Amino acid sequence: MKAVWLLLALLFTCLALGGFMSFTEDRDWIDLGMSVFLGVIAVSFWRRTTR
Repeated sequence: MKAVWLLLALLFTCLALGGFMSFTEDRDWIDLGMSVFLGVIAVSFWRRTTR
């Protein structure tokens, strides 16, 4: 089960980083909001994998 959480954490980390990179290119605030939201989800998955 830890492998699943690890894969989800990697996925959401990549999505958050991609959204942040999109924000720095376009300065679209929706991209920043989505990046923060995905980052919070990624952190929660990372915490599950380290338990």
